[in-house]
Amino acid sequence: MKKIGVLLFILLTFQLVSAAEIELTKEVYHPGEVLQAEIIGAFPDGIILENLGLFREDQVHKTPTDSDITLDEGIYKYYATLPFIEGNFSLKLQNTKYFIGYETLEGDVVKEFKIEKTNESYLSIDKGFIITRNDFEVKVRGINGIQDVDAEFEATGETKEIRLITNQEKIIFFSIDGIENFTKSNLKINDYDIPVYVYPKENGGNGDDEPVEFFLDDYLIFSPSNLNITVLKNTDYSFNIELKNDANISFEDPFDVEVEDENGFTIDPVIINSIDDEETIDISLTINIDENIDTNLIIGNETDYVRLPIHAIVTEEEDKVDISLSQECAASGGTICTSGQTCDSQEVVLSQGIKCCLGSCIEEEGGGTGWVWGLLILLLLGIGGYYFYTKIKKGEMKSPKELLAQRTKNFKARTQGKEVTKGLSRS
Repeated sequence: MKKIGVLLFILLTFQLVSAAEIELTKEVYHPGEVLQAEIIGAFPDGIILENLGLFREDQVHKTPTDSDITLDEGIYKYYATLPFIEGNFSLKLQNTKYFIGYETLEGDVVKEFKIEKTNESYLSIDKGFIITRNDFEVKVRGINGIQDVDAEFEATGETKEIRLITNQEKIIFFSIDGIENFTKSNLKINDYDIPVYVYPKENGGNGDDEPVEFFLDDYLIFSPSNLNITVLKNTDYSFNIELKNDANISFEDPFDVEVEDENGFTIDPVIINSIDDEETIDISLTINIDENIDTNLIIGNETDYVRLPIHAIVTEEEDKVDISLSQECAASGGTICTSGQTCDSQEVVLSQGIKCCLGSCIEEEGGGTGWVWGLLILLLLGIGGYYFYTKIKKGEMKSPKELLAQRTKNFKARTQGKEVTKGLSRS
């Protein structure tokens, strides 16, 4: 009996260890923070990024976000930049095979968390881990008040100190000089610990001379990083997307530009023939849809690509158009100025590329509805002028010259003591 009990204990322990599990660094996050997760388990077919996503409440569509995944010594590392929206969320690993004991199951693995607004100061960082072959950078944004930021790249001992005011974003640069072999290290930024994997160009491998994949998304950067929009049905909305080559090399081979779901999207250009070092390519994207959609703008070739997540909701109420942008701006303590208005203070760029005013929106000089009244006055003057012109032509009214002659005649007649019966009032 004792042996049977020990055997059952071992089997249960094996099952628990083999079960798929998602571990987060915390359970409550703030808008714009980076979520870091470890996915532990035995996955016979591996995990791909497309099977992971953030879901709000009971929504069936993913919340668009900048995210990535990598495998580190048998544990999958995942990160996602959280939206500027409060609520209950879950991180879901969907339609993936995994082992529990000796069984192979296929289904979803779910981890719930919350996004809550706070008045305390915190940082928003654009990466949860870094894979690089070159010097690298991290974008850091301060939320709620002035903050001192201390950063240290442990592999080289390089440190940086910066100060951020509310909603200010700065880029911190780090060098990999002196690193000759594959190195796994850590970048510490205040309370964040960000894994860094360095594959030096000189080595081209991971220390065992194994080939290293070339990751386009380490070099080609979208701005904005995603589109999370609410639009009217069957209405054109145009966006300017920037693609920047952040590498120290040029790409000479052509890249295709396309949307996974082509219906309702127009793109220009559809092919990028080459991208020079530090060059920025402007991409025009027009959206006209009749139903909600989750898709991606993809740029790449048969071997690699970068993607821009697109999450579009269709509404019939005009006042709800782009409401997610307004919420994001409001969460930053600002407002979005309308056409004909300018911001009297600092502006920050939201994740969708829209400018958020941290001060007040004021009417531009010559703006507002003044031009409408001016146009209306000109129109009335034109109508009046045409009316008098037609009367004169018909003889019903005298011309200004004839009126002046008549008044001169009447004046002379009055000074000579004659009665004037028309044109002047009697005294």
